Amino acid sequence: NDTLNLNYVDSTVRPAMEYRYLIRAINLAGQTDSALSPIITPEAPPEGLSAPTLTVLSSTSIQVAWEAPLQSNGVITTYRVFRTGGVDNNVTVYSNLNRGFTDTNLTPFTAYTYVVHACTSGGCSLSPSMLARTDEAPPTGVNLDDLASALSSSILEAAVGPCATASTTNQRKLPPFTAAD
Repeated sequence: NDTLNLNYVDSTVRPAMEYRYLIRAINLAGQTDSALSPIITPEAPPEGLSAPTLTVLSSTSIQVAWEAPLQSNGVITTYRVFRTGGVDNNVTVYSNLNRGFTDTNLTPFTAYTYVVHACTSGGCSLSPSMLARTDEAPPTGVNLDDLASALSSSILEAAVGPCATASTTNQRKLPPFTAAD
């Protein structure tokens, strides 16, 4: 009346790996082995994806690069990069297998956050986010309204209109006037 356990659970396996098992039957007359039976575990989302490395290249571009996940858990089918910042919220700015690209046409002196998604057929995982701010750009659209007018024989007045864009400062300075002979 002995009940034999004919089930075996292996909880030490990893995703996307091939394992081979055999069954061995033993009695008083001897033993018999089955043929090796290969079993492939399904793919799973990647593990250990680190935050991207961001390098500010200019006032309108940021280079984004990242390392492969520590455990791919299958074949990486795509990397996607999502960007938040400026006028965009959670926009896909890259989808490919290369592990880097340059994000261009950005707004000067603006903070952008990037997150990388790494995907296998078993799912996707997210990296931690990373933030960078584009460089400042020189102001544009400086209007010189009536550059100078004489208020008297010893006083000149100069007026500068507002700038179309200014990153961190709204100061406008005029060069010193030099008396012309």
